This record gives sequence, structure tokens and C-alpha cells, in this order.
Amino acid sequence: DALQSFQTALKDFEHHFEVFEKGDGDLRWVHTLISNVKSFVLGTYHGLGKKHLQAYFDEFAFRFHRRFWQDQLFSRLACAVMDSHILGYVDLTR
Repeated sequence: DALQSFQTALKDFEHHFEVFEKGDGDLRWVHTLISNVKSFVLGTYHGLGKKHLQAYFDEFAFRFHRRFWQDQLFSRLACAVMDSHILGYVDLTR
């Protein structure tokens, strides 16, 4: 992918690609998901850093899997906050 954020974060990664199909087909949802990840990254973080790359994708997955639960958002967030422990700066920036 030519997105600058991906190129910077994954510059040491060996990239491979194959063309599996041309045109619209069974992979249209994969393309939709990739487009959603790009929008999330650019709209929320304005780029990716290698240090927290997995955390960015974990957050995207968390939001993606809960996208239809908007009516439960506040109560689920409140429960998650009450069940969590306090993170210090060192733990937060690992």
C-alpha cells in the first residue's frame, strides 16, 4: 500500500504481494476493511508509529467488533473502567 504512514511504520518489513483476482469479487470486504483502517489511522492518529503499531490495530479491532453496539456504549465503558486498574506513565508508554 502506498499510504505514507504504512511505509514509515513498516519500512524494515519485507513486503510481498500477489494479485489474487482482478476486479470486484469475494475480497471486496477485505478492501473495505483496509479502507476503514486507513481512515481510522489518518482520522484518529494522523499516522502510525512502529512502537505502538499493535496497539493501534488492537484499538481498531475493538471498535470494529463493537460498531453495532452503540446503544450499549456508555454502560459497557463504565463497566470496563470499574474493572480496570490504574496505569502509570511507564506502563502506558511501553
